[in-house]
Amino acid sequence: MLGKTDSELVTEYIASTGVNASVLLVQYYQERLKIGYSINSSRSDTVAPRSFFSSQCQEVKIPRGKIAEAQIAENEHSFTQDELKKMFHYGDVKQKAILSTAVSLGWSSIDFLSLEVGFIEHFR
Repeated sequence: MLGKTDSELVTEYIASTGVNASVLLVQYYQERLKIGYSINSSRSDTVAPRSFFSSQCQEVKIPRGKIAEAQIAENEHSFTQDELKKMFHYGDVKQKAILSTAVSLGWSSIDFLSLEVGFIEHFR
């Protein structure tokens, strides 16, 4: 995603003085909320960086209450296999490609809608 290796990230982290991974992760979480991501999505986006920092640099301790507890998803529709099959059956080639990509990625709708063509082009 950043175009850097694990060792490059660790080297940059160690070289930077006064950087607190906990503060950075809380800021990242809050920015995700501001742009419209759900609490659950924003929480899950902090898991990988927390794991990386904990295993490679320092243990990350987020102060209680800075990242909200997981919430039960409401007002969200989970498509059934039958619905997806019908959508695929009636869609044209472009719609089938979009639907197949969305299902394969398994991303939230807001993440999928923010997908840019450049992300996919290098897989051709």
